[in-house]
Order: sequence, then structure tokens, then C-alpha cells
Amino acid sequence: MLISGIIDDQFVEALVIRKINLFRDYDRFFLQKTGDQIREIKAEFDTLLVNNQEFLRPKTIWKGVLVFLMNDCLKISDEKLSKFKLNEKEITDLVIEYNKCSGEYYQVPKDEKEFHRFSFGLTASLGQGRIHKKNVETANRHLNYPYRDMGYNFGIIVQYMNPKQNDKLFIQTGLEYSAFQFEGFTEYLIPPSLRVTSETEIRIQYLTIPISTNYRITSGRSNLYLTAGANFNFLINSSTRHYAESTFGTINPNTTSSESDAFDLRSSQFGLFTGIGTLQKIGKFTTSTSFRINHWMILNREQAFNLSNSYLGIHFAILR
Repeated sequence: MLISGIIDDQFVEALVIRKINLFRDYDRFFLQKTGDQIREIKAEFDTLLVNNQEFLRPKTIWKGVLVFLMNDCLKISDEKLSKFKLNEKEITDLVIEYNKCSGEYYQVPKDEKEFHRFSFGLTASLGQGRIHKKNVETANRHLNYPYRDMGYNFGIIVQYMNPKQNDKLFIQTGLEYSAFQFEGFTEYLIPPSLRVTSETEIRIQYLTIPISTNYRITSGRSNLYLTAGANFNFLINSSTRHYAESTFGTINPNTTSSESDAFDLRSSQFGLFTGIGTLQKIGKFTTSTSFRINHWMILNREQAFNLSNSYLGIHFAILR
């Protein structure tokens, strides 16, 4: 249940309604006792300097607010207060306990329905890609060029979380279009007098299904989070054009040229990625920016050598 008019004309989530109302806006909680003002509580820290080293110490002002609001009916022991953690589950349980103590009917909107939160949005990324080679022998010298170039992707994203169980963990998936383009040039001499000039152009386009697990490591309207997951890539278009020009002799050189596929791409690939990012809540929208390292396993069908692709990119997403 969302209610407006509590803070800054924004919508906040109602967790408990009755003698003490409890509302939430991301990492901030708001308590309002009947006939009293709205009081905000959130996790805050003091910076302590000990032996020239800085340490963070949690502030406990919010615990005093809880005691002040509830001491007319509910006595919170020092032991319970010392172990109390400021998260949705514990503060909701405490406010429910107070409302039960007061003998009044109370409402917990989340208990009235199965609580699963889905968000939908758009995503895009841009980054630097590189093809890695393994077991490339003399017959495939054109692949020895250090192929590096830009790649990009864009698509739709779906996010799932269950704040009732864990409000820091969320899962994302979606459908994305991914494209890479690599160009390479090599020139080498085969004794006694054969000079080979080689140009290779590699274009790869995929439909990609990413699945990731993400975890917020900080609290606030701006958050840091860690991400790790897998990509399932399905080839939709490709070109691995290899053009070679061979010149034999120096006095009366004889030049021949040929064009062929540099290698045969697999129709599907599997990859892994990990990274770190930030979340920013803006009204009803959440934006994220993350830096990710991707590695796509085996690109080619050939048994004699292996090609893989790594990708360092910056990812953007907006969800609602």
C-alpha cells in the first residue's frame, strides 16, 4: 500500500496502520503515533579517529525514539534494544507488538497479499571487447592480431525481489541485443620470399538472455551493489571475413589473393559476468549504473583452436 503526503509529496509504503503508523521510503522509516508528529528513523554513523585510523560507529538515536513512542504500553528491555537491527522485518514486528499491546485493531498491508515485487525497465551498455586465442598455430596466423574494439547492447530488463524476506537481494533477467565488431591487420614473411598481408573483419550479433543475482551492500537513496550472473547468447547474424594477399618473389613478384571465413562461429554461447554498481531512487523510478567484466566462453566451432571474448563495459538501466 502506497500513501502520499507523508514526506515531500512522495509516495511511501505503509507497513503498519493504527495507533502507531509505520511507513517506509527505501532505507528510511517513519513513525507516527496518533496525535503526534511524524518521526523519521534511519541508520546513521559517526566517524571515530583511533590511532590515526577512522572507524564507523552506528548512531543509536533512533532507538531512543522507539522507546519514547512505545513506553506508555510496551517496555523494551535493554537486552532486546541492544540486539535490535533497523530493518523492515524487526521494526514491523515491534510496531505490531506495540499495537497489540494497545488493544486496538491494526492493519499490516503486506500480510493481505502475497508480497513479490516486480520491476520493469530498459538497459543499455557500451564497452571494450577483446578476442582471446588459444592453440592458434601457423595455419591461422591471421588470428594472432590482438583484436580489440567497441561493443554495445540494449534491451529490456525484469527485476524481482521479495523485501519481506530480504530487502537487499534482487534478481534480474531480460532480453538484449548485443553487437561486436573487430578488425585486424597482420603482415608476415614466410621464408624464403613469400610475404602475406592479411585483413580480418569480425562482426557478431546476438540475442542475449542475462540472469544475475544482485546484493545491496550499503543503505540510502544511493546504494552500492554487487552483481554476478550468466549470459546465454544466441547468434542472429555474423561475418568473419578474412582477406589475404600473398606475394611471392622480389624481382618479378607474383601476387594472389583470396577471401574466406576466418573461423566458424557457434550458434550459441555461454558467458559469465561480475561487477559493482550504484542504485539511485528518483521518485517512482530506480536507475542503476554498473561496471561489469564479461567473459564469453568458446566462440568458434573448430576443434584445433579456441576463441573467447572478454568485455569490460559500463551498464545503465532504469526501472519502475
